[in-house]
Order: sequence, then structure tokens, then C-alpha cells
Amino acid sequence: MSYAGRGELIWLAGSPIQFAAVIGSGFIKMTRTTPQGNEVAVELLGPGQCLGLMVLLEGRTYPLNAVAVTDCWYLKVPSRAFLDLYDANPGLRDTMFRSLAPRLRRAHEMMARMTSDKVEQRVAAILLILLDSYGRESDRGVTLTVPLTRQDLSEMAGTTVESTIRVMSRWQKEGAVTTDKQWITVLDLASLESLLAD
Repeated sequence: MSYAGRGELIWLAGSPIQFAAVIGSGFIKMTRTTPQGNEVAVELLGPGQCLGLMVLLEGRTYPLNAVAVTDCWYLKVPSRAFLDLYDANPGLRDTMFRSLAPRLRRAHEMMARMTSDKVEQRVAAILLILLDSYGRESDRGVTLTVPLTRQDLSEMAGTTVESTIRVMSRWQKEGAVTTDKQWITVLDLASLESLLAD
């Protein structure tokens, strides 16, 4: 198992692929750099999820940066070892492709929802997408089990940290969300969902 501390770069976009990874604990975000030099989060992956598999099969360079959102442990699977295993196991191929379907659905959903010009709609979309995969229900609401900073949220929503802080502060005053350090709990899912219906 390999370890990456919060904010540590696991691989850089454009680098030759050397391994795929399976996350044991923690969270990793996949990001791309815009022509303006901003880093935008494209996907967030957690325990049990794999990254780099499709790129490894295609034999091209990593298209996205992989950055640890939290301290995390992950299993490195060297390219050659994985390809040998993949070729010899039809069951593995089937499982892999079935596991990609939910990820593609979330990616398409994120892209569709991120077309809005309104910052609060984009932040709401990110929270709802993340809650779908990493939400834990309680009597109070649904808590995101990924510790996220306002910087993380703003990168995923494609906006500024200041705009994200304003949106989150307003939602807290309205009683839609509450935060405890980097932990976010959505108290009123309907109010966030209604933003996306506008």
C-alpha cells in the first residue's frame, strides 16, 4: 500500500502511465488545468474505487491530475501486472466495465448540471452528486463523509472560493446546510434540489 497526504500529487496529467490504483482509505480527486491556469476537479473517488484503469488499457498518458483530498492509502497496480491479470480473467473485465457505468453516469450528470451560469446551482449540483455517493443519513440530515474545504468545493464547481463561501454562508443562515470544520451536513435536500429545477 502507498500513502499520500492531503494535497499530495499522486500523478500529473501528461505523465506516462506506470500504474493504476485502488483506494483503500481516503479520497482522491481527478483534476484538469484550464487554459487560464485554474485547476478544476472533474471527479472525486473514494474507498474501493479505481483510478487509471481505462487509461492503462488504452496505453496513453494520464489525462488528469490525481490529487489526495484527504490523507489516503491506495494500492498501486503496476501496468504490466494489471494487463496480464486483465487478459487472463474475463470475470475481471466484466466487473470492471460494470463498475464504470455508475461513474460515467455521475460524470455526465456533473457535466450537465455544471452548464449553469449561476454559482449556487453549480455548488448545489456538486453537493448533491457527492451526497449520492458519499452521504450518510442521520436524524439531522445527510452528512458528506468526505472532509472538503471551500477551496475543494469551488474547484469542483468551477468558481471562486469567495463565491463558494458566500453561497454556503447564505445556505447556513437559511438552515439548508450546516458545517463543522470541513464536514458538511445538508439539512434541507429539497431546497438544494429546487435550485436545480429553476
